[in-house]
Amino acid sequence: NASDISLIKQVRDIVNVQNNHFVSIRETEEVIPNDSYFPQQWALRNTGQGVGTEGADIDVANAWETTTGGLSADGDTIVIAIIDSGSDIDHMDMDFWKNRDEIPDNGIDDDENGYIDDYDGYNAFQQNDDIIDGNHGIHVSGIAAAKGNNSLAISGVNWGAKVLPIIGSSTSEMIVVRALSYVYVVRETYDQTNGEKGAFIVADNCSFGVDGGLAEDYPIWEAMYDSLGRIGVVSVGATANHEYDVDEQGDIPTTFTTDYLITVTNTTNKDQLYAFAAYGDTAIDLGAPGTSIKSLFVNSTVGDKTGTSMAAPHVTGSVALLFAGADLNFIQDYK
Repeated sequence: NASDISLIKQVRDIVNVQNNHFVSIRETEEVIPNDSYFPQQWALRNTGQGVGTEGADIDVANAWETTTGGLSADGDTIVIAIIDSGSDIDHMDMDFWKNRDEIPDNGIDDDENGYIDDYDGYNAFQQNDDIIDGNHGIHVSGIAAAKGNNSLAISGVNWGAKVLPIIGSSTSEMIVVRALSYVYVVRETYDQTNGEKGAFIVADNCSFGVDGGLAEDYPIWEAMYDSLGRIGVVSVGATANHEYDVDEQGDIPTTFTTDYLITVTNTTNKDQLYAFAAYGDTAIDLGAPGTSIKSLFVNSTVGDKTGTSMAAPHVTGSVALLFAGADLNFIQDYK
């Protein structure tokens, strides 16, 4: 205590006296959610389970100490657009965005965004909000943004983000452009109304494409990524599930040269390229876990899937997590 230190200081041969302080190791503490299948989610935390390589994961358990997602520093509800072939909007482990400015099924464009009754999302084939069930789409959605630490099913990369489901994965460019256009309108509406309408979409996920497609044949599709990027939406695209070099063989969308698209291939729990995943020194930006990935299935169930489709949403969820972790100055500069 202070009196002891004062007495010791009076001893002539003693130069310095101080308390003995506690010291801590400077490492990030992992946040471990209580979701029942989390121990099997090697992509989020690889402990060597399934004969994997310890640490061959996306280190998100460390990132969660900073943020688990949800809101931006400016109070925006972060939204991820998942463009796919189906979903499960009633899945109990997901938080889907709803267009609260639209009255469902009244045949009127209540929010005047150009789309009638788009309450649950958008079906670019039928041009309505009929979000049909589909294991692929709900699996992709769960990877990016399943609810975390709720003692249920799995944890997404971003626990708090809402997902906007869009039915629009197709080899038909017209359908894809419709889907991406909807993303654009909803985010532009948010910006133009200062957050009163629309959604703060920061990223969209495209786990589909055209094998061997050449970029010069799809200029409008690529232009949509440019347009989305200019209003602040980062697009993420999965490459082909084939063992070839897309720089030589071609692929859509991952050979597009737009600055606003992150292109992703599939890695394993040993941090290696999956045997049937495309690659390309120029076209492919990075690899992410996509092999034997546990995520959501329809009817509030859980299952495994493999493919670049599973790799991409790990990146999309991470992009949204960065927006949740960014400080106020960054978000205001971004806006």
